[in-house]
Amino acid sequence: MSRRKNWTLNIIGILLVLIFLFPVYWMIITAFKTQSEIFQTPPTFWPEDFQLKSFKDIFKDHVGKYFLNSFIISGLATILVLILAVPSAYGLARFKIKWKNSMILLFLVTQMLPATVILTPLFIVFNNLSLLNSYWGPVLTTATLGVPFSVLILRTFF
Repeated sequence: MSRRKNWTLNIIGILLVLIFLFPVYWMIITAFKTQSEIFQTPPTFWPEDFQLKSFKDIFKDHVGKYFLNSFIISGLATILVLILAVPSAYGLARFKIKWKNSMILLFLVTQMLPATVILTPLFIVFNNLSLLNSYWGPVLTTATLGVPFSVLILRTFF
């Protein structure tokens, strides 16, 4: 490849990276602007009055509780997925089962469904079981979506 073509491709690549990273820059720099400066016309590309008030407000409003909730939900969902997926995957990998290929196909089909198709019936079921606004609703939802994927991955491992 000629030097000129190499330089041209590098410049085009750098421009594309800058274009794709601009929204990230804008999001970060907007966090340091005042409320009035965010909606100012024309917009500023650097904050005139650099402030940390928005970060203080976020951490003042129980952000630790939110992290704890995420940790509890993800931890319980992971444990539930492991308890259900490891024996299933091992059984499908090591034993001769009558409907083995049909079960694997069923797991594959569930991976093709969009999550929104599954979440609406789960919401109705969780509402009927009074699991909304509790830890068990998102834990069971995450586990429901995670078990088929985990079985498929672990089956090939076993």
